[in-house]
Amino acid sequence: MKKKFWALLITIAMVLCLSACMKEEKGIVLTPTGSVKLLSKVSMNEQMINSTYGSVDAFYEASTPDLENNGYTVQQFSETDDSGAVWYGYSATSKAYPKSDAEAALSQLMGEEYIVTLKQTGFFVKTAEVHLEYVGASQEEYASYGFESYFSITAPAAISETNGAVEPDNNKVAKWDLASIQTTGAGTIDMTVTYFNIAALLIIIGIVVVIAAAVVTVLVVLNKKKKADESEFGAFGEAPAGFSNFDDGMQNDFEEAKADIEAAQEEISEAQEEVQADFAEAQAELEEAAEEVTEEV
Repeated sequence: MKKKFWALLITIAMVLCLSACMKEEKGIVLTPTGSVKLLSKVSMNEQMINSTYGSVDAFYEASTPDLENNGYTVQQFSETDDSGAVWYGYSATSKAYPKSDAEAALSQLMGEEYIVTLKQTGFFVKTAEVHLEYVGASQEEYASYGFESYFSITAPAAISETNGAVEPDNNKVAKWDLASIQTTGAGTIDMTVTYFNIAALLIIIGIVVVIAAAVVTVLVVLNKKKKADESEFGAFGEAPAGFSNFDDGMQNDFEEAKADIEAAQEEISEAQEEVQADFAEAQAELEEAAEEVTEEV
């Protein structure tokens, strides 16, 4: 189905003889937590849309339902190029795939024409590497038909190093021209981006804060217990010279000391629960912050 779709568009482009009529971009969006979202973006010259579908609405109705049914979030857009021609398109983003499943998901997105390898390495400074090997038929004539094809990698932070072209208005995105391997029919391309992992730093800070809070809480509880113990022993030393009521006094002091110890143990237990709650809350906030950063990307 996909091959027939693009074959139809290429045929129409030949007839129209436009200098540029359609663009396709596929890629990955890296999240702060290491998971990966897939990106599929298509845009077409208004003249081609009208010739192929009859209207822009018909173009969207024919192009986006399958993506939405597969769990993609689709956003429509329009733009005007330097010649004044209007382009319409959509940008579809998948759900987040864990690192273990990301390579298989990307391979499915790229299709059987590509052999795909995806790796992520590093912790504070992370590097993502994508290797594509094109094994499909030669598309040497596509460039002259006005068909542009790109692969992009979007990082969760500014890219510090890459062998791709960083977008002028967004330093988190790097792109590569897939035509360089599609036109040969048997090409390969290696793509890398390196960036500072802000999420890792936030996680470390969060853990340090939680541990510090736990230590302070435990020290406060132990100090209270120590003072309570010293107070009880002082009371024992002030027992009267007569021993008529000594046994009763000892028993009362013992019961009070026991109650204080139980209260201290209860405070320690409550402190532990508070620490666990604080840690869970901090972890949730970090995950929420990571999701917000990903959505902004």
